[in-house]
Amino acid sequence: MPKKSPIHATSSRLSAALLLALASGATAAADPPPANAEVAIAPVSEPPPAPLVHMIPWLNDYSYLADPAKRSGAGWEKLSYIPLGRDPATYLTVGGELRYYAQYWEHVTLGIRPDDRNDSIQQRVRLYGDLHVGRNFRAFLELGDNWEFGAEFPTPSNFDAVDIQQAFVDASFAVGDGNRLTLRPGRFVMPLGNGIMVGTRDGTAVRYTYDGLQAMFTTAAGSSVNVFATRPTKVERGSFDDSPDSSRDFSGVYFSRPTGKGSGWDLYHYNVGHDQVAFPGLVGPQRRRSFGARVFGRPGNWDYDLEGVIQTGTFAGEDIRAWGIISNAGYTFSDARFAPRLGARFNAFSGDDDPGRGRLGTFEAPFPRTALHNDAGVFVFMNLINIAPTVSFQFTDRIRASAGVTGLWRESTADDIYYGGTGRPLASVPTRDRHVATSVDLQADWQVNRNFNMHLYGSHIRAGDALVAAGGESTNYVGFWAQYRF
Repeated sequence: MPKKSPIHATSSRLSAALLLALASGATAAADPPPANAEVAIAPVSEPPPAPLVHMIPWLNDYSYLADPAKRSGAGWEKLSYIPLGRDPATYLTVGGELRYYAQYWEHVTLGIRPDDRNDSIQQRVRLYGDLHVGRNFRAFLELGDNWEFGAEFPTPSNFDAVDIQQAFVDASFAVGDGNRLTLRPGRFVMPLGNGIMVGTRDGTAVRYTYDGLQAMFTTAAGSSVNVFATRPTKVERGSFDDSPDSSRDFSGVYFSRPTGKGSGWDLYHYNVGHDQVAFPGLVGPQRRRSFGARVFGRPGNWDYDLEGVIQTGTFAGEDIRAWGIISNAGYTFSDARFAPRLGARFNAFSGDDDPGRGRLGTFEAPFPRTALHNDAGVFVFMNLINIAPTVSFQFTDRIRASAGVTGLWRESTADDIYYGGTGRPLASVPTRDRHVATSVDLQADWQVNRNFNMHLYGSHIRAGDALVAAGGESTNYVGFWAQYRF
């Protein structure tokens, strides 16, 4: 078990502050009625059910609590909306998060490294303040404490003593009729699109955060443009020592256009620079540009999400020519008991057909969601084809479970198998075998109330011929978290 540094003792004070906040005013509200329940005629003064707490805290909007008729009297409201003066749009929100995540990998490197069993308990503690001054100014500060207990293979992004997780200000201006421009300098979480190419890294204690500037323009019709220039935050183990990573930069533009309820299309361009990257047989600087398009919708009982990406740029003097396809579609039998959904994912990410010959064909997402294939996170979006049929059930409005089978194959048999934990090669395959692995995955989620949720995931990952030829073997993974947010 890794020992805590002396400076990490300050985490106890942050944890105590969070627990005091929970005890003093963040009591969970009564459970809202099921989503499919009939709506009864109620007095005008009865408040609507409280919304769930969002995983990205600054996306919570508690301005509605300025209206006394919309308050339920629950203790959490005293912290979520603290009025500061006569203007109802000037208020302070105090919130936080406490999560413990237990994980077990039988072989965290799929047997490539010896004695690679790994089990740990991950701690995430958050406490934030969100100050709104009218509609045009906002200041957000989030402190966090992160640790991982008992890990044989520690994850760097799980170790960060008390530090600034997010700190930014928003200056917002009306532009024309119903349009709005917001400028956001500082450190922030930056979810983009469906969170696959640029994810939040919610499976670790520390999410992806970025230091820099965002400019966000939204129209009255709901379209938006997000332009950003940032550096990813470099996570250090000590307190208040995180800083922008001078070896990397990340900029781009993301445009989103809704076309109906739950439907729309997106266009984006990402520009990522890295001083030193390693691919098979070559190490050097990289400048990678991604051009992507996404369409998504929910026509009737169907749902679909399709995304395509083309990548260009340079790596160590070589040209980059890579591509990726990301898709998920399904049909929900909404009138059947438990509303089963039959779905399938198909993803494909190019590999390098001729390593070291002047052109790099391996796809690489900027900051990917590591749980695209499954929660074990041992494979990443590089030189991989993935097909995954799934079935899910909504047992109640708060309990959902799913099962699926995931097949993984190398896109190019001349390229390596890449590891989800690092995004770098895990193993070279001495044969032309394509089949990397097949996993059976089970998941269950319980939203106990608006504040508290639990998540359980299990995978049996059976090694395919390519992984076996590289020296790997089958493995099992189990993960469980309990999370409280207010």
